[in-house]
Amino acid sequence: HGDLVVAEHLDLRAQFTKLLEANPDAIYIANIGGGEMVMSIRTARELGFKGDRHDYHHPANACLTLAIERRRGMPLTLAALYRAVASRAGLVAELLPVPGHVLLRVTDGASRRILDPFNGGRELDVGECRRYLKQHGLSWRDEYLEPASDTHMFLRQVGNLGRSMQRSGLRLQAHRLASLR
Repeated sequence: HGDLVVAEHLDLRAQFTKLLEANPDAIYIANIGGGEMVMSIRTARELGFKGDRHDYHHPANACLTLAIERRRGMPLTLAALYRAVASRAGLVAELLPVPGHVLLRVTDGASRRILDPFNGGRELDVGECRRYLKQHGLSWRDEYLEPASDTHMFLRQVGNLGRSMQRSGLRLQAHRLASLR
């Protein structure tokens, strides 16, 4: 972990474009919940993107460019990747700020779906979102299904990365990162 640095110089767009060029069929038509919707399910499942359950708090899981390389990440990191793929496919994709587990709502015309990128893009209903919160001792709030601003999600990811660095013994890097907030 010692050489992990905040990746301000990395060109995310170039890495993402390279990923999709190497896998041109990563975006395809999927039948989700009875309606056709273009989505990145193949990106998650067949290209191996998934939540890192083994080493969840590793700092690399909070860095989008490293998550693309490793094909593993935290919920927010993977939701951001899904959002980029969905946007490229012409869909409206919104990050939903569920505590501890960011989800993605994708809209294609009248069809709206909530996806869980950490769990391979599995579709969730509102009841499953409520149960998740209850299992973690949290109360339901309707605002969790309202899209979060990019600024809010960026600051949340900075916090995720800082906590991951702290847990990994990268205290100086975590301190520098905290100064960005």
